[in-house]
Amino acid sequence: ILRIWSGHWKYFGKRRKRSGSVIWPRLEVGYLPEEHDDRDFRAMSNTDNFVHLHVHTDYSMLDGAAKVGELLDKAVELKMPALAITDHGNNFGAFDFWEQATKKGIKPIIGIEAYLAPGSRFEKSKVQWADGGDDDISKGSYTHLTMLSTDNESMFNLFKLSSYAWLEGYYFQPRMDRELLSRYAKGIVATSGCASGEVQTRLR
Repeated sequence: ILRIWSGHWKYFGKRRKRSGSVIWPRLEVGYLPEEHDDRDFRAMSNTDNFVHLHVHTDYSMLDGAAKVGELLDKAVELKMPALAITDHGNNFGAFDFWEQATKKGIKPIIGIEAYLAPGSRFEKSKVQWADGGDDDISKGSYTHLTMLSTDNESMFNLFKLSSYAWLEGYYFQPRMDRELLSRYAKGIVATSGCASGEVQTRLR
């Protein structure tokens, strides 16, 4: 079964559980075998092929509460081989996360949940998504885009994207745009993100 989900939420039958993303051997994010039983998520996370790819730490202002060290200690306890950091709009915690993760034997995956401008990052204005809606927390000024680096070059590309977002695209939040993404896309894996991603926002 190949299922596509966004952010932390995955749907199984009539129930929904809070969870992260899964990497199964030789397959990309999102593969769940037919025989998978969703009743024991802790057992699933306690295997060597489960990795959270959408994680906020206390470097996500007003959004994340997990301290890097405690987060990594839990990953060690659950025998996770790797863990991502995808803080909102910044890579401020990247070095702290990388340094502590490598010491604890956890492979660090550096990422970001970016704010994406609906048009140019230089345009400081809002747009209306279709009929609008009360659930659009950005009120038309940005959507979310979760990105992960795959090597050193792509990690530095994320740093550049984040820096330009703060220096040139700030409007309510530090925003990137498609021009920046096309310039620094090499090696970066992007996902549809959370419920505030562009695809989900347009669907609503």
